[in-house]
Amino acid sequence: MCQRYRMANKVKQVSYYLLVFSFLATAACLLISYPYAELFSIPIQVAAHILTIVFAGSFKIAVVALMAVTSELKTITANTNSASNLCCPTK
Repeated sequence: MCQRYRMANKVKQVSYYLLVFSFLATAACLLISYPYAELFSIPIQVAAHILTIVFAGSFKIAVVALMAVTSELKTITANTNSASNLCCPTK
């Protein structure tokens, strides 16, 4: 039980980091691609357009992973009679 709980919390933490990174990277790529395009060369603009799709996809994956791990954590805590049954303290 405790191992599942620890693993779920690790996935939750990684999902949060990926969510923030993907959002910032997508925003940066969009800024490079459109409003500030005249400041960058064509190869950089092409890379920014492609990376916009890649980072948007990773954002979606992070959201789905976060929803799944939240559901898993609710299941873990619901299956224990009390929080004291977990070998790890709940937050």
